[in-house]
Amino acid sequence: MNRILILLLLSILHFNSNEAFAQQGRFAGYAVDASSNEKLIGATIYDLNTNRGVITNEYGFFSLQTQNEYKCRISFVGYSSRILEGKLIGDTILTVEMVKGLEIEEVVVTADRKRTFDDGLSTMKLNPDMIKSLPALFGESDVLKAIQLQPGTQPGREGTSGFSVRGGSNDQNLFLLDGIPVYNVNHLFGFFSVFSPYAINSATYIKGAMPARYGGRLSSVVDLRLKEGNNEKLHGQITAGLIASSIALDGPIIKDKCSFIITARRTYFDIFSRPISLIITDNEAGYYFQDFTFKTNYTINKRNSLYLSFYGGNDKAFMNYSEKDTLGTYKSKYSLGWGNKILAFRWNSILGKSLFSNTTLYYSNYSYNSGYREEERNTKPDSLLQLRELNFFNNVTDIGLKWDLDYYALSNLHLKTGIDIINHNYLPGASNAVDFNESSDLRSEYGRKIRNIELSAYAEADYTPVPKLNFNVGVRSTSSFLSGYSQPILQPRLLAKYFVNDKLSFSASYDVNVQYVHMVSNSKYTAPTDLWLPVMDGIPPQRSTQFTVGGNYQLAKGVFLGFDVYKKDLSNLLEFKPTEIIDHTVSNWTDVTLTGKGEAKGVELMLEKRTGNLTGWIAYTLAKSDREFKGINNGKLFPFRYDRRHNISVVASYNFNKNKKITASWVYNSGYYLTLNYNSYVVNINNYQEEINNYSERNNFLTPSYHRLDLSYSSSKVKEKGVRTWTFGLYNSYNRINPFSFYYTEPQDPGPNGDDSNKTFERKFVMSGMFPIIPSVSYSFKF
Repeated sequence: MNRILILLLLSILHFNSNEAFAQQGRFAGYAVDASSNEKLIGATIYDLNTNRGVITNEYGFFSLQTQNEYKCRISFVGYSSRILEGKLIGDTILTVEMVKGLEIEEVVVTADRKRTFDDGLSTMKLNPDMIKSLPALFGESDVLKAIQLQPGTQPGREGTSGFSVRGGSNDQNLFLLDGIPVYNVNHLFGFFSVFSPYAINSATYIKGAMPARYGGRLSSVVDLRLKEGNNEKLHGQITAGLIASSIALDGPIIKDKCSFIITARRTYFDIFSRPISLIITDNEAGYYFQDFTFKTNYTINKRNSLYLSFYGGNDKAFMNYSEKDTLGTYKSKYSLGWGNKILAFRWNSILGKSLFSNTTLYYSNYSYNSGYREEERNTKPDSLLQLRELNFFNNVTDIGLKWDLDYYALSNLHLKTGIDIINHNYLPGASNAVDFNESSDLRSEYGRKIRNIELSAYAEADYTPVPKLNFNVGVRSTSSFLSGYSQPILQPRLLAKYFVNDKLSFSASYDVNVQYVHMVSNSKYTAPTDLWLPVMDGIPPQRSTQFTVGGNYQLAKGVFLGFDVYKKDLSNLLEFKPTEIIDHTVSNWTDVTLTGKGEAKGVELMLEKRTGNLTGWIAYTLAKSDREFKGINNGKLFPFRYDRRHNISVVASYNFNKNKKITASWVYNSGYYLTLNYNSYVVNINNYQEEINNYSERNNFLTPSYHRLDLSYSSSKVKEKGVRTWTFGLYNSYNRINPFSFYYTEPQDPGPNGDDSNKTFERKFVMSGMFPIIPSVSYSFKF
């Protein structure tokens, strides 16, 4: 495979000299929204004279080599196309302003084929307006819920934002916010994501044919780019829903020079739960989440711009109890919290008409903590009689520097290269404890910090030797220092696309990915206690190899059919040993973990309608995923937890007019796998009775299938100072009680009189649901 890549790279360097001399000039710049100056990511600039084109990169920049007398079409989905023509006098840098159009024009030229899915179904671009219109739990729109409706994506438990992609696990999905990795993307134990829809400029979802510029995860990339803020005038939106409210503002700081965007969101759970819990149980209990996003930019000149991005969000659950009498007071407190902080400073620079540079210095932190504290005092001041405290921690902190360079060598060749160095600091499973009373004071700490330095470099070429054939070929190299795995691992990437005609295209890809961090779950805990473990001696990096074949066909105007067939092999996967109970006092992680392998394969289909009053898609996935560990299931192959054979999603949106819309989504998923004990027995260990569960095989129980219909209706009205929108939703509209939790009831002994009320019953298996039909309503005002 490496030889093939080398031959392709050599062929790219052997350019057609006649073409090179025929080109007389180049113009470069940005494609932007005319009303806000917001950069347009993925806009097409197509040369009508040479029948070649380029796509704006993730920063809205393009560079096109053309003839002196040029004629170009600029297009972007949802905007009216523009024709630029004239005569170049030297090289030109410009800003192309695009105006939103009421209708999406049908485009038949080769470079404008980009739709929701591009490279088969391996790369999908999600429209932020579509994300906002989808029905969602409690009316909170969510980009990750929209991704769960795509083929090849197996959702987790009901209501959660987690998902498995093509047989991979949750930790194998790379989430990027303005290019910065985000470790935890969930609020409310996974029922909401941390990303504000208002702040999102573009969303790209890649689950195969991964370009070399992406790395660090095995299964998918969710690349989210924040808006930069309106450069002309102040805009904002206020939204109030059943469980949360949010506010968003964006506008100029210095007109046409500096702008900002800010969003904030908070839930009300704790406001209602505090008084209710005190009345019912004498405990003060509550939960809330909040998040905050900020971004600003400053244009130094036409060639240089600076950006500052910040995200902060956290979840907190608590339960407090206090009791007071004539002898003193007793207090106890349980707490659970987790959150992210991200800070990035970015410098974009146009080094030349064909060179674009991006440099980013960033900080990313994920922290989880849970704790318990109880204390007793007598009536005297400062009289602490007894104190017990126990806290658990799980932290990941990254400080990174990355540099990317785009080189538009010719009209048919786009080169990218870059490096990324990250200083990782992990604190997995740490704890501290205090046990104090009048006669003793015991304190203990467990856990150690683990530091890794990860270095990556990549080279990538997008090459179109002839108008109907396109290659994206590249290689990524990654090393991890201070971990015992400093030897560079090469990860070749290859994507080939062939356009049969204006309606039909095929693609094939091969990619190798390496992941230098593992997330392992301890099923003993129901809280978010998953641990991030770095590679170390005895814990090697995860690896995957994937082959994909796909295609697109335009059935009619605005109607597209896409398919993908994939095969993925996984190695060096990590699991806790079945006999281990992880109690946050682990000193050697290799003693409690096992490495294994996996395989996944499947077929994905998607039928999409993108024009007219009725739009939407139908997606279907047929998939199979297995795991194999020597110390689990007697070394035999077993189904992966989220090996769901069939997955169907149907999404439809109908516009009655430009102000009223109804949207429906229906999902069906085969059941997922659980490991259940079929019986248990009691043994005597040191005069202590302990119940031992008897398991037959790993993932021995298939849960029932899951299906649900969600509905949403929105109505907007233009007011004097803005637009107000009412949104009404029904989650699980036909009240299907899908299974959420599974457990066994324990047998009870009969009473002394043998009456029926206390008669013995057999151990029974119980399935319980979580979400019945849930109505929602939200109000927003956009100005």
